[in-house]
Amino acid sequence: MKLKQYALAAASAGLLASTGVSHAFLTTVVLNPGTVVNFDNYDGFVTSGPELVAPGVTFSGSSSTLGAFIADLGGNGIWGVGKVFAGLGSLGDPVATGAMTFSFSTAQATAGAFLNAFAPDNQVTISAFGAANNLLDQHTVTIDTPNGENAGAFFGIGLSSPLIQSIRFSGSGVVLDDLAISTTVVPLPAAAWLFGAGLFAMGVIGRRRTMGR
Repeated sequence: MKLKQYALAAASAGLLASTGVSHAFLTTVVLNPGTVVNFDNYDGFVTSGPELVAPGVTFSGSSSTLGAFIADLGGNGIWGVGKVFAGLGSLGDPVATGAMTFSFSTAQATAGAFLNAFAPDNQVTISAFGAANNLLDQHTVTIDTPNGENAGAFFGIGLSSPLIQSIRFSGSGVVLDDLAISTTVVPLPAAAWLFGAGLFAMGVIGRRRTMGR
């Protein structure tokens, strides 16, 4: 029973046992980002990439509009009232399903963006990948902004080591802006220290049982 509890603690801490890397699901803007990518320099550019959108940041993926200026998000309202952004699809296919991927020339520790998606689907899957295109972490979020205007939420992924080579945002009618990345690492969660202490305690208990035989 104790072993099961410690295993659950490890899972909740988001640890990669083989590397000792901890994960954090970010719901607030990255502090002191090294790069923030907006799409103000684009004007309705429809592309599937690769497209260098900022120094060291390359877009690729499903056909998307960089520098979009209008998006009907169904029940989630509208984007584009004085806002320029990136969005899946185009004016002719505004509720496209697919993925937007941003790759980095230098591995990052944190990456995220201000997001929204077409409702009623209103879900975005955020995936972070390593140098070998291996999945490091993934989360699916539901964004609910009824009849909003340029509304949304920031979501991202952080690691305790700079291993993120790309981040992907997938879903239906996904829009995003202010992609923020940083090489600043995320501190190891307190839960991870508890897990380590638990393993130590298990070792002590095991040795005591062995000696008592």
